[in-house]
Amino acid sequence: MFQLSHLIHAAAVPLSIAALFTTRSCLRDTKPLSRASPSLEAAQVADAAQALDQAEIDEASLAVERAATPEVRQFAHQVADQSTHERDRLASLLSAEHIAVMSGEVGEQVRHSANATHAALMLDKGVSFDRDYLSREVKSCENAVSRLDVELLPHARDDALKSRLRNVTRAEFEDRLETAKTLQLQLTSKLADAHSGKPHT
Repeated sequence: MFQLSHLIHAAAVPLSIAALFTTRSCLRDTKPLSRASPSLEAAQVADAAQALDQAEIDEASLAVERAATPEVRQFAHQVADQSTHERDRLASLLSAEHIAVMSGEVGEQVRHSANATHAALMLDKGVSFDRDYLSREVKSCENAVSRLDVELLPHARDDALKSRLRNVTRAEFEDRLETAKTLQLQLTSKLADAHSGKPHT
């Protein structure tokens, strides 16, 4: 049985999470997207946005506890910290704009998917957890951008809320998608090298 340090030993190009990851976040929803109802209100858009942040906090917190590799653990730690910050900033904006959050279908879909993902990840451990966590991050981030474009941004009538969702939230999802993809590829390469006995350079 090889030690974990052999598994996570740096590859040819050292991994730097700080260089890969800026200030971004992402969604845990893998269901096909449906076009939002024209009657969707800003209060329901806000509910969905809050659900996205909370899903990130919950799943990233689990990854901080369970990740086997330091790179994935560091990534998850940054996700949790930044999503908490974004949740608080969003709450301040909603208060300033006098938007009372109202539960809606989109927010409920996000919460349902988040609960299912969290339950699935709870069954994982070790490097398998890291692999599955990153895989779900990639798929979720791809859907996050689509959901924002189709279901949230077109119905965010409040200018300040719409601006934040477009310029901060959407941009954060896109950035995390790229970071998760990079980590996923590097973890896959390290696992392949470890199983084949190929030495790292």
